Amino acid sequence: MRVELRTFAAMMVFLLASAWPAAAQTTFATITGAVTDSSGGVIPGAEVAATNVETSIATKTTTNREGVYTVTQLREGPYMLSITAPGLREFIVTNILLVTRDVRRIDAKLEVGVLSEAVQVTGGATPIELETPRVSDVRTAEQLRTLPLNDPGVWSFLAVTPTLSLRAGTYSFAGSKYNQSQFAIDGTSMSDGVGESPVGPLANYIESFKEVKIDLANNSAEFPSLGQVTIISKSGANRFSGSLFDYYQGPSFRARNPFSGQRQAGWVHFPGVAAGGPVVIPKVYNGHARTFWFVSAETVDGSNTSVDLNPTVPIEPWRRGDFSALGRPIRNPFTGEVYADGRIPVAALNPVAVKLQDRFFPLPNSGNTAVLQTNNFRQTLEIDRAKPYYWTARIDHDFDPANRLFGRFTLSESTNPVWEGNLPAFGVRDQLRQTRALTTSYTRILGSSLVSEFRGGYTYNNNPISGTVRGLELADTGLSQVDWTNPGFLNRIYQLQNQTTWQRGTHTVKGGAEIRRIDNDESVASPNLFGALDFTGRFTAVPGIAASGNPYADFLFGVPNTASRAFPPIAAQRRRWTYDFFAQDDWKVTRNLTLNLGLRYDLHPGWFERNDRQAIFDITSGRIVVPDGGRDDVSPLMPTGYVDVVSASSVGLPARTLLRTDRNNFAPRIGVAYRPFGGARTVLRGCRWSSCRRCFRRVERQDQRRSVCRSRSIRTSAFRTRISSTSRSSTSAGIRDSVCRTSRHWAGRCGTSAMPTRRWQTVACTSRSRGRFRSFPTSRTPTTADRTTITG
Repeated sequence: MRVELRTFAAMMVFLLASAWPAAAQTTFATITGAVTDSSGGVIPGAEVAATNVETSIATKTTTNREGVYTVTQLREGPYMLSITAPGLREFIVTNILLVTRDVRRIDAKLEVGVLSEAVQVTGGATPIELETPRVSDVRTAEQLRTLPLNDPGVWSFLAVTPTLSLRAGTYSFAGSKYNQSQFAIDGTSMSDGVGESPVGPLANYIESFKEVKIDLANNSAEFPSLGQVTIISKSGANRFSGSLFDYYQGPSFRARNPFSGQRQAGWVHFPGVAAGGPVVIPKVYNGHARTFWFVSAETVDGSNTSVDLNPTVPIEPWRRGDFSALGRPIRNPFTGEVYADGRIPVAALNPVAVKLQDRFFPLPNSGNTAVLQTNNFRQTLEIDRAKPYYWTARIDHDFDPANRLFGRFTLSESTNPVWEGNLPAFGVRDQLRQTRALTTSYTRILGSSLVSEFRGGYTYNNNPISGTVRGLELADTGLSQVDWTNPGFLNRIYQLQNQTTWQRGTHTVKGGAEIRRIDNDESVASPNLFGALDFTGRFTAVPGIAASGNPYADFLFGVPNTASRAFPPIAAQRRRWTYDFFAQDDWKVTRNLTLNLGLRYDLHPGWFERNDRQAIFDITSGRIVVPDGGRDDVSPLMPTGYVDVVSASSVGLPARTLLRTDRNNFAPRIGVAYRPFGGARTVLRGCRWSSCRRCFRRVERQDQRRSVCRSRSIRTSAFRTRISSTSRSSTSAGIRDSVCRTSRHWAGRCGTSAMPTRRWQTVACTSRSRGRFRSFPTSRTPTTADRTTITG
């Protein structure tokens, strides 16, 4: 036992020291087991071949001196397993259905006989996890097509998965935190890299996907998070196949909402086409059992969508300056004349204010239009339905039995018509959303006991910023506003991965690493970009009379209480590099007991801004800290002498990220799978699991805009103008160290299938999760005065 433990420790040290910087989330399955003779003696050197039935591609290995074999890097699908040895009958297992990252145990007992005689059994799907403590669920392509869900997309299937729930914009797995999850297509991430939310459009359709695997708990060390969703794209096979389809939704097929008197109107189509097969060029190239292709195209079409507008608009008398129904006198702020009956002469109205109201505010048409009522305008408008498109193409090629390659490209594009604001004068904005995903994988079989896989990926998620309405915000008049703004972002994730699998005796050791580059470009415009006016009734009130004046009367005279205009936003271009390493040993201690021993190390430096335009408030020194390269970009309007602005190196912080990197993020994991009766019907499984949560942008960003004068306010008086310049800086506390939240979990799970036909299985599960993390002291968050006034 001590020798085995030393071997494990030496392997861990070696792999962590020499792992090539790339990522380690394989999608391939594994078949493992032991080969014995009729007396129970081990058979070394037996030849093992796992053949994919759809592509006729065989992966071969031999049993080691302990009679143990492991066939790795198997693509999901149906397989046939063949085991042969001299002087013994061939052992054949057919209809082995492998899913993503499946670890299938098939033990073989070879009987004496000639090679031409064979013992044949049927495998089927994996009823119970026998070799790992992992808790998972799988949705096959058949289930994706046939399960009755309203929306034929991957996200609808996650909603019917036990212990999985949606929270804080992403998913929680078995009670995990909101960002303790990873989403991947073909092994490369489809998360946004900012808050680990998935890039939704990449999985809004199902026809191009072969299966979806959901790991809920007890993942091995190659996965950073408690929850893992892996989507596998379809690939071609030796036979040409295709489909032409349409998912239709209409009133006649919809159930009536019990709280509604009628069925929902409108129809929706989800049409598409998919095809795949071998690459065959007559008289030039025959790709059977070697090169395969697959393509698909999907979209959505349907009836127009409706938008209900219900703003509050001025009544007709107010529009011409008649406030007599209120019984309040109105004062002319320029001449001092008081209109006792509340009627303002048309000639006294500000022509700009009249044009604004005529442009944006319709006449009321709901309720009593003679008096001002909330939501006194109602209108239902129709806009075009969004027409998204989704394309996928994949190519698989086997150079020879030892070298395999595949690549997949996905493109999704959608133009979504959006009615801006709550007023009919705004119109429709076409919001363009573009997503791309690319994955390539190269597998090299270096021998019967050594396999290495290199994988690269690229994810592009673009939601362009939409411009603000070029108008003024009319605030505090009791009416609907005419301003609007929308943030925009562009995320790019570059990934490079490697995983190496080595079988040594009763150990199957995996080691790998990941390097990831994350780009996050973001711009958020203030609603005050083109100005904001505040009307309170101050200037039309008669001194000494409380019940006088009106905010809308102030607007008609063109005298706001305050006026402000924001500076244009600074587009933040944040960048980050992350590095992850792992080593995992699946140790078959006995034929019935497997230990899963793993160690993970995560190195995640903080975000930096491409142009060094970010800042934090340093609690220790009481100063605003900017990157060394950004000191010259600080606005000259930034007040001096009150809160100093200093460079990062002067206070001992990193020159660009402003955050010290946490370098001790080691996460050990120990799992056990024990078959007390030696068969495949009963297994006891448990795991002690830990991970380090990523320090996401929303945690460490604080206020990463440049320390600039962001707004200008103008306070007006009837007879004198007072101008003040307002400078605002970050008032949030800064974090001097990256926050690594380390969570530790343990879970036990046992499953038993008592009937030989395996038609049912009973599963009992208990789990417990607790977290321990380090963070900055929130009680020390300072409050800073941030205003300086210039009067004249």
